[in-house]
Amino acid sequence: MLVAIPELANLPAKSFLPQLTLDSTPLMALPATIDPTVTIGDLSMENTKIMVLPDWTQTQVLTNMHLNGSAFCLTTTEAQQEKVNGICSVSRWGNIKPQNPIDLLKSVYEA
Repeated sequence: MLVAIPELANLPAKSFLPQLTLDSTPLMALPATIDPTVTIGDLSMENTKIMVLPDWTQTQVLTNMHLNGSAFCLTTTEAQQEKVNGICSVSRWGNIKPQNPIDLLKSVYEA
């Protein structure tokens, strides 16, 4: 079960991840620090259990983060959400809520 991503802390210097989509996973934490030269173009953590965003997300994520339905959005004020460049009010997927791929496979094979 994916509750943390320690591999992010071990990315080589000057790495660029164009997109990192972690929607609808049981993610609870990001590493407290990553190499200061690593950047992420688009980070999406909608419908996750993440409550705290490390400081690096404010400077090393190049676009507003998609956080709709996350524990962070449910436990913070609109001002706090704006401060961290988080989008909580709308989903990047519109009315469609993505599901964890493993859950989708289970629903097919366990039916």
